[in-house]
Amino acid sequence: MAKFYRALCALCGLLPFVVGRLYSQILLEWEGQTSSILPAWMNIFARHMGLTALLILLLWGFLGFLLCRRWQEAGICLMLSHIVAVICLLFNIIQDLNGHYWSIATQFYFLPILWLAYRLERWFVNWSPFVTQPVGRMWFTYVICFMLMVGAFTVGMFLRTMGRDPTEKNE
Repeated sequence: MAKFYRALCALCGLLPFVVGRLYSQILLEWEGQTSSILPAWMNIFARHMGLTALLILLLWGFLGFLLCRRWQEAGICLMLSHIVAVICLLFNIIQDLNGHYWSIATQFYFLPILWLAYRLERWFVNWSPFVTQPVGRMWFTYVICFMLMVGAFTVGMFLRTMGRDPTEKNE
C-alpha cells in the first residue's frame, strides 16, 4: 500500500502538465489561432486569468488535502508531488538564463498560475525597498509559481492533519 501511495503522489505531480496543456488550448482558441475543439463555455477561463489561477491553486491545495493521510507522510507526499515541478522549474530557469528555449512543455506546467505570479512579481518590485528595478526575466516569475504551488499544497496538507496527534499511526 505504501508503494501505491507514493506512486499516486508522484503521478499527481504530473497533473499540472495536463491542466497547462488544456489551458494553452483554451487560450489559443480564444485568440482564434486554432479551430475550436473545446466547448464554448471554457472561454471564461481565458477571459478571467486571475480567477483561473486561484481555482488551480485551490485544486492543488485540495489535492494536498486528499493525498496527505497522516502527518508523518507529509514530507514524503510534498516531495513526491513536487519533484516534477522542481525539474520543470530548473529547466525553465536554465532556458531563461541561456536565452534559448528548446522545449515549451516545461512551460505548460506553470501556465495556469503564471498570470498571478507575474502580478505578485510586479507588486513585489513596486513595493520593495530593496529592488529598485524589475527583474526582467521569467525565471523569477517561475520561482513565484513554484512557491505558490508548494504553499497551496502545504496549506491543504495542514488542513487535513490539523488537530491530529502527530504520533498517531492509524487514521
